[in-house]
Amino acid sequence: PIITRMEAFCLKLPKVELHSHLGGTVSSHLVLEMLEEQGRSDAAQLAQNMRIPRDGCEPPGYNGFKIISEAIQDKPHNIKRAVTSYLKHCFQDGVVYVELRTGGESLERLQIVLNAIDESSAVSDDNNDNNHKLLCCNLIVSLKRAKSIESNSTAVENAILLHETDKRVVAIDFAGVTPEKYPFTAEFADLVKRAKAAGLRFITHFGENMGESDHSTLLAERPSRIGHGLYMSPETESHILKEKIVTECCLASNINCMRRDGLWNDKEGHPFKKWYRQGRPFVLCTDNVGILEFPLSEHYLMVAEQLQLGQQEVFDLAKAAVAHSFASADVKEHLCDVFTQFALCNGLNP
Repeated sequence: PIITRMEAFCLKLPKVELHSHLGGTVSSHLVLEMLEEQGRSDAAQLAQNMRIPRDGCEPPGYNGFKIISEAIQDKPHNIKRAVTSYLKHCFQDGVVYVELRTGGESLERLQIVLNAIDESSAVSDDNNDNNHKLLCCNLIVSLKRAKSIESNSTAVENAILLHETDKRVVAIDFAGVTPEKYPFTAEFADLVKRAKAAGLRFITHFGENMGESDHSTLLAERPSRIGHGLYMSPETESHILKEKIVTECCLASNINCMRRDGLWNDKEGHPFKKWYRQGRPFVLCTDNVGILEFPLSEHYLMVAEQLQLGQQEVFDLAKAAVAHSFASADVKEHLCDVFTQFALCNGLNP
């Protein structure tokens, strides 16, 4: 296929990824390999079932994450393969900084992920025409609504313990669906306070689905960023805009969920267009790139096409994500240098 000038630009553009779940990064190709190694006769069908078509949405009873979990089996070797495969994808897509999130109930598993990052992030892909090296991959530990307070407390303690000696562990994330059944309680708030007191940042999934009723209690803990940010009251939306709380905008993931729930409108599309006009800060993110097969470069292309942006505006949007990241001061300085060099080489204003 013919690649447009903007498509080529978005691919070579240095990019920052701030919302990526390790489980959701695993590609159907890697799942197929792992299942075949287990001798599963249904490996090909399961690998196909985990994929979500671009022009559709996840079907009723979708079990893609369960399939990925069955493929990995929480084996250290497979966890390492998942991390390595994802970081290679980042190299190929021009991503220069990642904040990868995963559950934290197992300290051993978190250490396996960090070790895999150590071994993988320095690897350069000879076939990567973008010439961008992944400068840093930090880790965010996820708390989950449906898990017990004890389990989430363990995750926070593990995050704090690792953060004390490894500053790549940068934050905790509050995630999960069915808030009416598993709300953000005072016990969860205490865990967030404990993590923040230890130097970790707090981010939360927020307004990903209709009917979430605990927005005020989540905002009371002053999250540094919110994930998704689609559905909220006008008052909450005004607060988000006034306080300049950054939204992690996961376009492909949101479109999938909106179609699944019957909320997608071809004419109105995704609200990022309104956010851009309002000046509401947002960063483009993939959420689950392995399942959705929609890389970050294509998120930038979608925004460029729908907002009719030029290369300078797309560059500015990508570079702004650096300031919203939890990268160290040194890494941020290095990232800014990468963006500056890219701008100068492409006739843009850095």
